Amino acid sequence: MTTPFPFPAYGNVNDNNGNPKSGLTVTFYAPAGQVSATTDANGYFQADLQSIASDGDTIYVSGNTSNYFGSSSYVLDVNDLSHDFSFDLDKEYTDLKIYYGSGLSSYVRVWCNDWRTHNKELSITTVLSKAQLDNIRDNIKPGGVKKLMEVLGEITYVDTTYNGGNTLKFTPVDIDSSDLATYRRETTAYVKAIAISPMEGQQEFIVKFNCFISGSTW
Repeated sequence: MTTPFPFPAYGNVNDNNGNPKSGLTVTFYAPAGQVSATTDANGYFQADLQSIASDGDTIYVSGNTSNYFGSSSYVLDVNDLSHDFSFDLDKEYTDLKIYYGSGLSSYVRVWCNDWRTHNKELSITTVLSKAQLDNIRDNIKPGGVKKLMEVLGEITYVDTTYNGGNTLKFTPVDIDSSDLATYRRETTAYVKAIAISPMEGQQEFIVKFNCFISGSTW
């Protein structure tokens, strides 16, 4: 069953700096389905919930960028005739920063799918967009790492570009929806190899970084 008449759902989205967010897809979720809208130049969106919601249904709307997300919810009351679902993109959306480039001054924000360490080896799996992947690949030389010394069973590795050209820094981000930052600490590593698998039908890639943990700082 749905509402007996059109039920406008509207609102404005601001980014994490408080500015209107244009071109953002926002999606309304209801028991009978979902409907999407796109924000205009002023961050305004509007959709009709008549086909997906009934009186008393909980409606949830959300939107996200690569780094932030926001949401709003409302229990539909047909006596209201319409509802303002405005929200801000104020919650950090990803739990890992990967720093790269000269001085490790650039980074991408991603979800960490898997983080494993064994002795001085580090393996991290994530999903990257093509642009993110290209940026990182342009700033590393996989295989540019060697063992420098071993003292009392502790192995020290170095980046053989000797200028940080094969160095990445993996920094967990403390967000409510992930405990990565609770169990993992910031780690600088030299890339031994990367494995890349395209995701079917999407411009994204599953990427696994196999690295040796840094034995010195650049």
